[in-house]
Amino acid sequence: MLVIREGKRSALDNEFKYYANGVGQIRNEPRGQSRHEDVERLINVTRLTPEGLTEASAEALRIDQQAATELPELFGDVKATRTP
Repeated sequence: MLVIREGKRSALDNEFKYYANGVGQIRNEPRGQSRHEDVERLINVTRLTPEGLTEASAEALRIDQQAATELPELFGDVKATRTP
């Protein structure tokens, strides 16, 4: 487990982010008088097969393209990182 204190060094309190090897961020919590109010906790991990990852990637790209089509003023200039 890796814990990172994120924020300005001069701040009264910051937030702590917790990372687990092979998983990534599993928890985010503000400390004491931090201005941050968001609390995040990982509650489930699903490991994808290579085929499942390909399917999820294709769906993410489809959603990306749909956003660019439906809201070009927000996403029109954003290019996908790759194509399916």
